[in-house]
Amino acid sequence: MTLLYAVTAVLTVAVAADLLVSGAVLRRLRDLEARLDRDAAPVGLPLGAPLPAAALRHHPDLATTPLLLGFFSTTCRYCPDQAALLAERAAAYTGAGIRVVSVVVTAPGDDTTALTRVLGAAGPVIVETGPGELMTAFSTFGTPTFLHFDAAGTLTARGVTVDDVPLPVRS
Repeated sequence: MTLLYAVTAVLTVAVAADLLVSGAVLRRLRDLEARLDRDAAPVGLPLGAPLPAAALRHHPDLATTPLLLGFFSTTCRYCPDQAALLAERAAAYTGAGIRVVSVVVTAPGDDTTALTRVLGAAGPVIVETGPGELMTAFSTFGTPTFLHFDAAGTLTARGVTVDDVPLPVRS
């Protein structure tokens, strides 16, 4: 019986030590995560940024604002659904005076037919081998990505779904 008490005491001490070490590790991980979040550089164009001049040199038609610019890829599993949603809402955006332009990023040999057909219902489609000039100019690192520029050419909204760029409220 004494042996059972001794083993129980040793196990109790081991479990208590494990809990203390686990708590300390979790606390350190949370601190590290908070520091990384605080020090991380923003991804993509920051809100308030102007339309990139580099993009306008080769695509001056993008200077027409307000503008909703959508980036899609032939290899993105979320892009077909977001393309269909954009095409469905395109009339509402254009009715609010927002020009909709889509950029399809492709690899050589990829078939863009299905994606460009759907997006063509929303507005002009630019196809580029990517990551291409426009993805670079707009600091876009993934697809789908949506950027909304207001009448002054200032980035007012960005996101990874059409829902991240709400329609402006008409007064």
